[in-house]
Amino acid sequence: MNANLPSSAPVNANPSATVPMTADMKTYGTALNVYDAVGNAIPVSIYFVKTAANSWDAVGSIDDGVTNFAMGTVTFDPTTGQPNPAPTLAIDPASLTGFTFPATVTTIPVNVGNDIDGYTLTEYGSPFAVYDLKQDGYAPGELTSVAIGENGVVTARYSNGTSQAAGQVALTTFRNVQGLQPINGGYWQATYASGDPVQSAPQEGRMGLIRSGSLEESNVDMTAELVNMIVAQRSYQANAQTIKTQDQVLSTLVNLR
Repeated sequence: MNANLPSSAPVNANPSATVPMTADMKTYGTALNVYDAVGNAIPVSIYFVKTAANSWDAVGSIDDGVTNFAMGTVTFDPTTGQPNPAPTLAIDPASLTGFTFPATVTTIPVNVGNDIDGYTLTEYGSPFAVYDLKQDGYAPGELTSVAIGENGVVTARYSNGTSQAAGQVALTTFRNVQGLQPINGGYWQATYASGDPVQSAPQEGRMGLIRSGSLEESNVDMTAELVNMIVAQRSYQANAQTIKTQDQVLSTLVNLR
């Protein structure tokens, strides 16, 4: 989440745990979808309620504030407008009633940055604004296409807009390629002279790269080769005519009486 909370906002007189939330408690809020284990979309509203100077409670709700749950507290440094100390905001999956999550999902964190890379949630004198809001869950999707990169990674793309690495193409080379033995069907067989096969990923070491969707064609200039063939044919015909003329002359000389 990338957002700014206005430093001039008044302190709300009501506690954020009030059920249902009042209209003024929902002044600074946004919404996003959270997806459960089977891909059901859960619209979650996130509200920021100012409870004291430079202190805000983050409150979540799946029914527009009729019921809500605490997500954490953010305290800002009054001189920098940055969180201090570092906040921990998260959604408790148990609060999302009616939906199921894997047992390993105990919290759904809300990322607002950190003191090393910088914070994306600030409290400045500018108006409330949500500049960016992304989540890494996704709805169910079907496979739409498969692409192979130059490094051999096979990427599967799905109808829900996600992409995942589905495999890796490996290349094989030999210490002595000339030592391979040709067999039927255009195949080659390893021999003692060729050495054992060496496998690696494309673009690693002396391996080449993968060109997905490309057609291997001849690297010969067909036009130039056709011209060369015509020139050779004409030269042969001219030489043949010279030999024929010489033969006729010799034949005439031999037949003279």
